[in-house]
Amino acid sequence: MLAVGELDPVLDDVTTYARLLGEAGNSVRLQTFPRTPHAAFLAGGGPAGNPNLRRWLGTALREQLKRRKETP
Repeated sequence: MLAVGELDPVLDDVTTYARLLGEAGNSVRLQTFPRTPHAAFLAGGGPAGNPNLRRWLGTALREQLKRRKETP
């Protein structure tokens, strides 16, 4: 799972990386967050932060861990 902000200077790099991972046969989830700068996750709830980003990442991580637990 990959998340990137629409205003992040590495947006193109992350998008390309997600595409390459998918082409190599990996399961990839990429989410782009509108009006979100670089390091928004670290900014928390401050003006540069994006609570939707934190929520999405938390949910995606829980789902992934649940799938791993259920797989024998």
